[in-house]
Amino acid sequence: MATSDGLTWTGYYKTALDEGLSVKNESLGRYNTHKAAVESAEGAFAMAELNLKNAIATCKGLGYTQAQSAKKALMDLTKENEATAAEVALTYAAKSGFSESGETNTPCAYPAKAAGGSQEPRPECKEGYCCGAAQKFLKDGTKLAIETCQKVDEDGVPGSTYQYYPPLPAGSPVEPTPETWRFACISGAQKLAATAAAALAASYMMA
Repeated sequence: MATSDGLTWTGYYKTALDEGLSVKNESLGRYNTHKAAVESAEGAFAMAELNLKNAIATCKGLGYTQAQSAKKALMDLTKENEATAAEVALTYAAKSGFSESGETNTPCAYPAKAAGGSQEPRPECKEGYCCGAAQKFLKDGTKLAIETCQKVDEDGVPGSTYQYYPPLPAGSPVEPTPETWRFACISGAQKLAATAAAALAASYMMA
């Protein structure tokens, strides 16, 4: 500025200084504001990390507690099922077991033939029972058969069905559902028929 007036130059520089100080103060204010925002964000971030760690620790604790509870419940259930399975095994064995009395459910199939030996006869059923076969055909055509003694009525007629008890799975707390198979006498009915015929003949002779 072209002037010889010292006061004019002084005013100019004072104005420039004031403007510079104003800009500086404004910038410093903005800096402090942003710095506070950054510090607040950093604090919030640190708090979020701490909350996350606490949440993970709490979740792990809850998960462990639930896992322990589930394990205990499984152990209790297993123990209960074992006790139940033992009772079921006894009850089912009584229902499904074969007899040796010559009466109902006494096996009467031919004994296994020894190598080079002769065929042993069938076990005999008691009077009033016949040796018969209960059969079931599978979907693939396989025939299953069980030969046992079964009760016949006064006319020598056996029942037409047989109650088959499937094998009980080891450790099962529940009985399998019985199956109804067809049954027919193989032998023994003839013996009853002959007895009945003899009695009839005797009655004619007495008449």
